[in-house]
Amino acid sequence: MNLVLTKTAFKQLHRLPRRLNEQVLRKLRDLAANPKDPALDVKTMTGKYRGYYRIRVGSLRILFFIENEDIVISAIGFRGDIY
Repeated sequence: MNLVLTKTAFKQLHRLPRRLNEQVLRKLRDLAANPKDPALDVKTMTGKYRGYYRIRVGSLRILFFIENEDIVISAIGFRGDIY
């Protein structure tokens, strides 16, 4: 599967401190390689985020959805800022 970052997610990723940025990039590589890996702890979102999924990276959250053969990363941020 291809990994696609929205413009917003790209900006959010590059605003993170270097250590967190590297952790997120590592998790995104793992997601692209094997989206069904149970170690990723992917959760299905409900409510207004129905159709989205999330991955935890410490206190950060990565929100994404699947469109055709692409994994579209829509937001990357801290839990309180993203939901």
